[in-house]
This record gives sequence, structure tokens and C-alpha cells, in this order.
Amino acid sequence: SAKPFQTFHFEKEAKILSPSQCELLCAFLDFMWNSITQDHDSNRVDLRLHLKDDAFLRLLDSIDEQRGCRWLLAMFQRHFDQVPGARQRGKAKIALRMTKGPTNACIAFHCDGGYATS
Repeated sequence: SAKPFQTFHFEKEAKILSPSQCELLCAFLDFMWNSITQDHDSNRVDLRLHLKDDAFLRLLDSIDEQRGCRWLLAMFQRHFDQVPGARQRGKAKIALRMTKGPTNACIAFHCDGGYATS
């Protein structure tokens, strides 16, 4: 019974982030993974990071200083607002996530509900 933007809508070529922006976010996730597993649990298989807007902008503005990336936040919010009920939940947030296998902990793609915190 899922409909586009009811639970999720995948677009392979969404063209929202540039390849260099994707590479930077992936490198940041790898850096954070290595930093966290070095200090904590080396058996970690999953990492989820909530990026506040200012941190997201600092990261991406570092490769696009001329134009800046504030427009991306507005675009994410427009997409988020298309999800039924999203406006009642407020502002969109950016979460980066990665899983490294092997693991028995993978779950299907899903949208976090009101239970989700930072």
C-alpha cells in the first residue's frame, strides 16, 4: 500500500547532491566510523549520525564556497514537506547512516517515526 512519498520514494538519479558532495559526505562518514570504532566498540556494524544544519553547511560549503549550500537545506525541506504528515512534525533533519557487513542487524528501508530522536 506504499505510495510515492507515503513511506519513501527512491530516485536513482535525483541529482540533488553533486558527485563531489556525495564523495565528501561518504569520506566524512568513513572518518567518523574510524574515529568511533577506534575509541569504542570494534564490533560495530551500524552508524547513524544526525548532522545539524550548521555542520552540514560547514562540510559542504568547504567544496562549494562560491555558491554555498544553504539552497540544499531548502530543497531537502521542500521534499520533506511532500511526505504526508511531515509538516506537523516540523523541520527536516539530515541523518547519515552506514552499515558494514557481515551483519544480521540489517532492516528494510523505512522512514523514522515520531519516536526517532537526534
